[in-house]
Amino acid sequence: MPGLFLECRHCGQSFPSRIGVNDAALHGVSMNGVTHRCPQCQHEDQYFTGDYFVPDATGKRAQADAEREQQAPTESHQSPAEVAARKLSGYGVGA
Repeated sequence: MPGLFLECRHCGQSFPSRIGVNDAALHGVSMNGVTHRCPQCQHEDQYFTGDYFVPDATGKRAQADAEREQQAPTESHQSPAEVAARKLSGYGVGA
């Protein structure tokens, strides 16, 4: 069972979320506002479906996931509904 990872918004370190899934593609999974604390810098934040990933061999977010995140519009210019829809896109949630 693959474990899902997160990237700390404060220090940028990837860390395990202690959540495992049977399907690494995250189809049908929805996580909204789950709080996690980075083990590196102790920063605590809320994370959503689009923040979780299965790391590549280096322990980082796969390149395709990183590129998709960079191409997404910034959250500051979107309504809360648009932010939620973007974070859930690609995971079969709300489709």
